[in-house]
Amino acid sequence: LGSEKFYEEAQTVARFSGHPNIIHVYDFFYENDTAYFSMEYMEGGDLRQYIERQGRRLEPAAAVQLLLPILDALLLVHSVNVLHRDISPDNIYITEKGTAKLLDFGSARQVLSEQSKSLSVILKPGFAPVEQYQSHGKQGPWTDVYAYAATLYYCLTGQVPTSAMDRVEQDGLRPASAFNPGVSQRLDHVLQKALAVRAVRRYQSAAELRAELGAAVQPAAGRPESLAKTAAAL
Repeated sequence: LGSEKFYEEAQTVARFSGHPNIIHVYDFFYENDTAYFSMEYMEGGDLRQYIERQGRRLEPAAAVQLLLPILDALLLVHSVNVLHRDISPDNIYITEKGTAKLLDFGSARQVLSEQSKSLSVILKPGFAPVEQYQSHGKQGPWTDVYAYAATLYYCLTGQVPTSAMDRVEQDGLRPASAFNPGVSQRLDHVLQKALAVRAVRRYQSAAELRAELGAAVQPAAGRPESLAKTAAAL
């Protein structure tokens, strides 16, 4: 089952290979009693490494400008009824030119998680919303909205958000401004809504979140200087 879903995932990602912010899949095939797919090779590093090089957090304008293209990619993905299900700093790659690329769609792991009683090696605490922990949790674009917002929170603070399951009884998630004074009250509000434990209280689509982020932070024109410096370092 895992092999089958992995192969289907490759087919799914290949559909978006023309998008500049989604990893390109060139081929997928069965061999050696398992499944493979080949992707483009890129110089750079994942978002977690990028944040480390930037001093463990980004200023709001730089963070939003870096990750808005990923939200645009999600608009396309969701438009054909596909969910990513595994957005996190590990699954966003920053090329040497400073371009963010979405990779590693989690459909295969999600199907396997439904067959398993252990989610510890499948879901990423802090980035997975509560419905992904539930065997019959209703998932939709709001599921990716949560993970995207958690990733943006990490970029702004250098902190992994409190696990969704630990927030069910008492929500102890601190606002991003508690770690980064550059985060405005309006941006805090956008993050808090996108990271709501209950799915019905979140933004229901990537389009809604994008509109609110664009209003909360006006990225500086052009490419941030810090982005160019890190790209050169990579």
